[in-house]
Amino acid sequence: MVRYLSAQKAEIDIHEMTAEQAKRYIENFLRRVNPAVKEVTIIHGYSSGTVLLNMVRKQLKHHPR
Repeated sequence: MVRYLSAQKAEIDIHEMTAEQAKRYIENFLRRVNPAVKEVTIIHGYSSGTVLLNMVRKQLKHHPR
């Protein structure tokens, strides 16, 4: 789920996705999002969300957006 908090901020919820599903979802979002969006918050969950946390921090750290 994507929620726009303002013209420059968005929030993505990746609860209950596998790491691969979440990675594709985030990458697709970042490719299509308006360039005015400068900040994206990713909600990955708690406890079992560490798999998603690690994926976001390691695999998407150097994403151009």
